[in-house]
Amino acid sequence: RIITSLPKEVSLSQQPATTPSSSSSTVLPKLSPLSKLLTIIVTTSPIRSNPSTELLEQTFDTFSFGGEEFAYECPKVIVCDGCRVLEDENDDDTNGDNNSSDNKNDTLEEKKDESTPKITRKYANIKQTLRNGIATVDQAGNYREFKLRLRKLCEEANNNDENEKKSPFRNTRVVELEERHGYGFALRHALYHCVDT
Repeated sequence: RIITSLPKEVSLSQQPATTPSSSSSTVLPKLSPLSKLLTIIVTTSPIRSNPSTELLEQTFDTFSFGGEEFAYECPKVIVCDGCRVLEDENDDDTNGDNNSSDNKNDTLEEKKDESTPKITRKYANIKQTLRNGIATVDQAGNYREFKLRLRKLCEEANNNDENEKKSPFRNTRVVELEERHGYGFALRHALYHCVDT
């Protein structure tokens, strides 16, 4: 999801620009550069294609359709939402009892481990579970790897020489949230803590 943030008041410079018209010239105020007015916010969360960054790379490649300044000069913030980890049911079945069906039914709902949030079994498929911020141990590992690759993409883009091809990840920073916020609160976090325009 991509959100652009414009300031409440668009600042105008003191130098007016003139626009030719048929009868008289109209004086229009000159706008500040787009990079001073706009911050692009992108949110991410665990998806099945992690750790691949291809989807985000393709999304950022479309920024060039907005113009050079939009794609390469405007500040960008990628907010990586946190996730809750659903541990494997078989991890708790270590005592060798034949009552494994009873253990499986109670495993997820009565987990006493305070480091892992309480997860219920109400989501039927992987996509629905991920959409609700719940990832398996493997998916959480893939998401961590995705965030590392994303940081590397941004660092390389910011360290490019002027002679090299510009990357749309230029002027981009990655913000990782410790806990799952969901789209709306992740966006709110970015607007309150990461936007300077």
